[in-house]
Amino acid sequence: MEKLDYIDIAKGIGIVLVVIGHYYPDNSPLFYETFRAFVYAFHMPLFLFLSGAMYAYTKKNESWSAFMRKKMKRIAVPYLIVSILIIGLKLIMQNGAYVENGVDAYSFVRMFYLPEAGYFLWYLWVLLWMYLLCSISDSRCYFYVLLILSLIFKFLPYEFSRLFCLHELKSSAIYFMLGALFFRENIYFLFRNVYLQVLFIVSLFVFALLWFKGWSHPNFAISLIGTLGVISLSNLIEKRKNSKLLFLGKSSFIIYLFHTTFMGFAKSLVHRFSETLFVENNGYFLITLVSVSLIGILFPLLLQEYIISKSNTIGSLFGYKKKNNENTSLK
Repeated sequence: MEKLDYIDIAKGIGIVLVVIGHYYPDNSPLFYETFRAFVYAFHMPLFLFLSGAMYAYTKKNESWSAFMRKKMKRIAVPYLIVSILIIGLKLIMQNGAYVENGVDAYSFVRMFYLPEAGYFLWYLWVLLWMYLLCSISDSRCYFYVLLILSLIFKFLPYEFSRLFCLHELKSSAIYFMLGALFFRENIYFLFRNVYLQVLFIVSLFVFALLWFKGWSHPNFAISLIGTLGVISLSNLIEKRKNSKLLFLGKSSFIIYLFHTTFMGFAKSLVHRFSETLFVENNGYFLITLVSVSLIGILFPLLLQEYIISKSNTIGSLFGYKKKNNENTSLK
């Protein structure tokens, strides 16, 4: 099986954007609000696309029940454990410190049908839905039916229920299916073409420029251009052997699970000591942005290195399987 380092590099870029985007204090400067909105237009479609691509690339000939047992262990169990930890920490902290999106005791019940611990966990719900649906049949006809349905649902003019993240499934399934198409039909070989890579990267920067000029309306085209632009950029970076982004990509699942927890501690300190400086001093804002984001990346990596990776039992609770670090990325 071909080694696809550029996929992990793309995940590395994506997880950095996710972490940065989750720092959004009140009165953030306008330039950051604009940047964050642009990143939000494509960073999760990117991860869903990559997840769909890797699903199609690594899918083994196994029964539906065996496949889903494996995915429940790798995704549902970490979801439940992290939800319990985050809700518990919020309950302890929120009476004496600043906590975004407070919880109550009933949150331990709501987490079974909503991403109660943190909205960012919707992604894990959508992944489970997509694995459940896609693995029912390996037939070409079934795949294309799902692809067409996901495109139709994407543009249906009414909302789905937010229970079990059906609303997020409606709007996001198409990106997973397009990623699966990426490998299922060997389209990914086209993106090894340097001219296409340059085209998508230039398109990404053109969209970014238009966005900062005022054309700030998220849509399907921006999501796709952003996704393909990052993948193309990752292909170029792969040739330069960037081990840092590769490592971040391989560790993206652990960073994703824990970054908001560590950032929450950092944000509570920032909120306590300097609530008003964000507007008055952009330099200070940038310092806190970088500091809180680094905490959101580095501390999960330390947790992985010194605790999660040291025990197979603990590792299994958080979807970690030590095998050249290849199984720690977003699924």
